[in-house]
Amino acid sequence: MLLCLYKLSCFYYITIVLPLLNSIVTEAMLEMAMLFFISVIGCVLIFITFYLIRYAIRSKIRKKLYNYFSNIISEIAICESVSEIQSFLDKTSVKRILYKLLQSTFCRQVFIHQLTKAAGNVAGSSNENLKWVYEHFHLEKDSELRMQSNRWHIKAKAIQELAQMQQKKDIKKLYRLANHSNEFVRQEAQTAIVKLFGFSGLRFLNVITYTITDWQQFCLLQELTLKRITSFAGMERWIRSSNSSVVIFALRLVETYHWHELHDEVAAQLTHPSEKVQQKSIQTLGEIYQPHTGKLLIAAYNKINKQLQFVVLKVFEKAASENEIPFLLQQLNHPDNQFKLIAARAIHNCGAENRAIIRDTIMNNGYSAAALLSKLLEEEIV
Repeated sequence: MLLCLYKLSCFYYITIVLPLLNSIVTEAMLEMAMLFFISVIGCVLIFITFYLIRYAIRSKIRKKLYNYFSNIISEIAICESVSEIQSFLDKTSVKRILYKLLQSTFCRQVFIHQLTKAAGNVAGSSNENLKWVYEHFHLEKDSELRMQSNRWHIKAKAIQELAQMQQKKDIKKLYRLANHSNEFVRQEAQTAIVKLFGFSGLRFLNVITYTITDWQQFCLLQELTLKRITSFAGMERWIRSSNSSVVIFALRLVETYHWHELHDEVAAQLTHPSEKVQQKSIQTLGEIYQPHTGKLLIAAYNKINKQLQFVVLKVFEKAASENEIPFLLQQLNHPDNQFKLIAARAIHNCGAENRAIIRDTIMNNGYSAAALLSKLLEEEIV
């Protein structure tokens, strides 16, 4: 059947289609089509050649600018006062070249790049010197203009520049960008706000609707470690946020700074609909453990899944007291040997005198406990 169809198609093409094409497509038309494609290929080659030449020239210029600006910035960084910086900039050799270069948008951008890079590597008076120069040449205007760009990478880079050079006057724009639809833009805006204002800058957590990724949470915590925190205002609201990622970040803050006053707020998240929030609340309670924490975790134990139950036992391994021993003895009957091992460690950490209880409980069970006992003996738990 297929062979018949194939033969019929070939016959149709040879007897009808081919003669029709020959009558329509003339030799002149084929020549025109050929010339058109040759022209297109030629234009593409010319464009690529032009682009490569332009790129090579700009790279060479950029490299020379990097060297020149680096020398200028090094001199500025070691100045001991603003008047000394002004004296350096007023030198004929500097004024003749630097001021002329900074009339070019391209050169200004290279200078901003070098300034912000250097500012990130120095502190104290040297950093203040670079900030002064950045403002003296009104380079913040360039960054502010680029922050309005529709291209996300330009906008994000501009945010980095303003934050690095401690430009706090753009805070309203930054707060709006903290909830930007583009992930990279909002991450840079959030990080910039914390870099500029520390813990108080976290008030953007009140309004953001997008998820704060684990990496972004790490970046924010990293910035906070560089700041002195005198108040934790707003934490209760963040822990009760409808945005699960905000809740997790707030719990991380409580965990990091051991804010025991929020113990009950954290415990309330044990019943949160998000499993990730439940897990982080359990881990946080382990860091701010109080006498009644164990009772709360035991009450939640049978209402959570196996993975979270294991997290609870890991908390007890480090923080359990004598009050939790009856519960932990029950876990020595758990069908999973890993649970038994963590429970045994937790009981042992409550006091070495519990060794005999652990050994007897395991030995009296009707299952094979040889492997578990071997592990416990190795760790000197029994």
